[in-house]
Amino acid sequence: MIELLTSKYAFAFLAFAFVLIGYIPYVVSTLRGITRPHILTWSLWGLLNGIGCAAQLSAGGGLGSVATGGSFAFCVIIAVLAYRQNLVRITQGDWILFGAGLLAVPLWFMIESPILAVIWISIIDFVAFLPTIRKSYHHPVQEKVFAFSVSTLKFIVSLFALESYSLVTYLYPASLVVTNSSFIAMVLWRRRVLARSQ
Repeated sequence: MIELLTSKYAFAFLAFAFVLIGYIPYVVSTLRGITRPHILTWSLWGLLNGIGCAAQLSAGGGLGSVATGGSFAFCVIIAVLAYRQNLVRITQGDWILFGAGLLAVPLWFMIESPILAVIWISIIDFVAFLPTIRKSYHHPVQEKVFAFSVSTLKFIVSLFALESYSLVTYLYPASLVVTNSSFIAMVLWRRRVLARSQ
């Protein structure tokens, strides 16, 4: 039991280390104007990570919630920076997606089933990602692949740090692994395509 608990602490520590390693360079790059985060995406991500962390804690996720909680804090910081710099053009479609995401969030409080709530949050998280996906498709150099790569590793590690395994505790971080990995592949592909066309 002690050995298992120790390993959970190790995985939780490693997951939080990934939070710092991934987000601090992203924040610095944003401050320098190199990375241009989409405010609507990061605002919704901040809200959803907060809800996701609360859901994990209520379901007994324990140490496995550390990465989600850390991500919540950095998402809020990045959203504030994006607001202050105002470097990304927001389309009507972005506003529609943001509005849909916001309207869907209150349903979380109405859903009594924890698993349905986490499924719903995972869907909204993807909707929140769409403005950044659209922007990065056209401007792939405006995002740091490193940050999303570290984020993917962070959530993989956080899965091993969970103290209780159920769809409620692992579905949300697992969905983030899939979406982040797909985003990384898209950005790298678009960079290659644009480089060839120049």
